[in-house]
Amino acid sequence: MKFTEPKFTVAANLKQDVPGLLTQADVAVAGFEAHPAFFPNSAKVVQDIKDARKTLGDTLTTTGPLKKAGKARSPAERALRNKLTDGARFAETCANDDPANGSAIVAASTFSQKGKTTHTKAPLTLTHGKASGTVLADAKAAKKGRAFYSWHYSLDNGQTWVEVAQTNSHKTLLEGLPVGKLVLVQVAVTQKDVRGPWGDTANIIVH
Repeated sequence: MKFTEPKFTVAANLKQDVPGLLTQADVAVAGFEAHPAFFPNSAKVVQDIKDARKTLGDTLTTTGPLKKAGKARSPAERALRNKLTDGARFAETCANDDPANGSAIVAASTFSQKGKTTHTKAPLTLTHGKASGTVLADAKAAKKGRAFYSWHYSLDNGQTWVEVAQTNSHKTLLEGLPVGKLVLVQVAVTQKDVRGPWGDTANIIVH
């Protein structure tokens, strides 16, 4: 049997401080529960994260601020870290079981997809803006000459698209997006008065 390397590799990217870890657990649970079609048979994974999160949250409330990671993590913190790591592995399995929706599945899980290389910039990357409900879209800049960038996004998995203002920069800030929704973004580049096709879709859960 020929071995096929999994297309998607998911990193948990766990927060270093306890409050951040608790928030990460809440966001991950929300991502799983908001997209049941992407995560079949996820009940145990989600419940394990909820239980570990509650235990750590109760500990934090009882004892006051806990030390940051690297300074004697508590058993409750270690348990939640393990359950979130399990959640990332589960998301990875779901993505590789459904590669057509793999990128959307990883984004919905709120964990991060590991790239194959850090040396080549992706055609379009999305990051969370500083303000809630904002997303920074960063396209790969055109190599030669002056270029204009057209942008649009979808909040219903590509059924409808909202086009936003064209820019002469390869970056744009999308604002007023609903928190917790999966947003799809595409960019088209115009050079020498010729507009190219919409490029590959990037996606992210709005924070």
